[in-house]
Amino acid sequence: MKKIFFSAAALSALVAHGASAETYVGATAGLTKLKTKAHVSDDTLPVKYNFETKRSGNGVNGDIFAGYRHTIKDDMFVGVEGSIGLDTALTKKTVTTPATTTFNQLNSGLSATASPFLPTSLILPPETKPTPITVKVRKKHQASVSVVAGKRFNKTTVYGRLGLGASKYRVQVIEAVARKKFKKTALEITPAVGVEHQITQNVKARAELAVTKSRFKQKKGQRLAGIDHANLKNTFSTSAKAGFVFTL
Repeated sequence: MKKIFFSAAALSALVAHGASAETYVGATAGLTKLKTKAHVSDDTLPVKYNFETKRSGNGVNGDIFAGYRHTIKDDMFVGVEGSIGLDTALTKKTVTTPATTTFNQLNSGLSATASPFLPTSLILPPETKPTPITVKVRKKHQASVSVVAGKRFNKTTVYGRLGLGASKYRVQVIEAVARKKFKKTALEITPAVGVEHQITQNVKARAELAVTKSRFKQKKGQRLAGIDHANLKNTFSTSAKAGFVFTL
């Protein structure tokens, strides 16, 4: 009889432990506000420049996620969550900066440095003049792993999470004579708060607000078809998103 009692107690504890664990998947979509600070330069002719630009822009985001939660006490829980997503957030700014240019204006814009056989009288010396240069920064996709903690209140769940991840960015520098692209990888820290509401037994609606700080590995420059430099720093994004969570 005692064996039956202890077996039942052990089974009850196992069931209770199983009931305290929750695995889930889901998807969200929303809006992103991106703030960037870019330093670009080119120390080769025909156009030489060196400047820094700050800009903010908007975009849309979407991600899918999966996670695990374990209840510890009084409907409080801790867990982990992983996600991957896409983003279209873009910043764009055109700067008219003093740039050194070398063009042979009498020979259809041929560079004087590329025309060694032209008569000296036809070659114009380098000159510095205002030159429009456009810098575009776009956040493309990201992946992260987060620690999650929260509390359930009847059908409503409130939670916070702290994520570590990585994102891919693309920088475009558009000049009058060239369009240059750079790919940048950022390590990110993302704190977020959110709320979920039970719709059915296995489906919840989710709303979340997250702030992301991106840190880039700074390089002296990338040497691609001209000695070009493009560095990003002090990049922040804020995202508001909503979606659904499906309990497994």
